[in-house]
Amino acid sequence: MSELTAQTVWEKFSKCVMAFPDRPLLHTLLETAGIYNIQAGYLTYQQVFVEAENLANALQDAGFGTGHRIMVLLENRPVFFVWFLAINRIGASIVPINPDLR
Repeated sequence: MSELTAQTVWEKFSKCVMAFPDRPLLHTLLETAGIYNIQAGYLTYQQVFVEAENLANALQDAGFGTGHRIMVLLENRPVFFVWFLAINRIGASIVPINPDLR
């Protein structure tokens, strides 16, 4: 596939995973971890890939796929990016809902 050919976010991300599997991709600060009661620290490209792949498979098993729109309410949690990638992988569109916006 040439560089000018359109690719999905998932396809581009997968190439980055192959090139940099052990490099950090997401970092959750202690402050953010405390607010959402989640673990602080780094997630590597490979870790995010595995989580997104598992989630994408679960979404497909539940009947979601190309053309669907999936609404998510994840606030500003790092897991939003995992959901974004998983939803992109199955060909659906993400509809993020931010409860802080009125």
